[in-house]
Amino acid sequence: MSKRLPAIIFALYLLILSIILLRINLQSVAFPFPFFNLVKKDGLAKILEQNTNLVPFFSIRLYVRAFQNGTLSNWDILANLAGNILLFVPMGVFLPSLFKKMRRWLPLLGLMILILVGVEVSQLLLMTGRLDIDDIILNLTGALLGFFFWHLWWGVRHHFGN
Repeated sequence: MSKRLPAIIFALYLLILSIILLRINLQSVAFPFPFFNLVKKDGLAKILEQNTNLVPFFSIRLYVRAFQNGTLSNWDILANLAGNILLFVPMGVFLPSLFKKMRRWLPLLGLMILILVGVEVSQLLLMTGRLDIDDIILNLTGALLGFFFWHLWWGVRHHFGN
């Protein structure tokens, strides 16, 4: 298979991922950034307090408690936790497939952290979601799982031939 098809599929994946993560709807996004309009109205401290979580595993613990207490549907919990992981599994597969430098875990990890922090900051600035460290943890888990699966496939492919 040529590199062209995986590159096209990766581009489509990135487009769909952008729409999902940033909830892109150009008609409803007030430019330049709704974040700055709210800061002028409510103050930076209040906006950051309401729209950020920088405590690792805080949101994840809330979902676990909601599951234990039955205060949130299992579907909502599964959609958030598993969804955040599964969304980035393809990234862990496509990056090493398309870029040789991403075939080692450390460069992939560094790039994924940059991408995920960028996504979270964008969600905050566009007011399309929260800046949540737990999303970064779950998304990074998904990308590393994809990378692990890619390495398994790569090893089997090279061991038994193309």
